[in-house]
Amino acid sequence: MYIGQNRYKIREGDALNTNLVKNHRDPGVYVVNAESVKPERMLDEAFQKLPPRS
Repeated sequence: MYIGQNRYKIREGDALNTNLVKNHRDPGVYVVNAESVKPERMLDEAFQKLPPRS
C-alpha cells in the first residue's frame, strides 16, 4: 500500500508514527484558523464538507 499521494510505500508489519501536534491542523483542510480549537467544525454541514479521513 502507498500513502502520501503514492510517495511512501507501507508494507505489512511496518511501524508508523504520527506527529500528534500536527494532526487536524492542515490549513488546506481546516482553512480558517487551523491552529484554533473549534469543536463546531465537527458539527452538521461543516463536518460533511471535510475531506474523507481528515
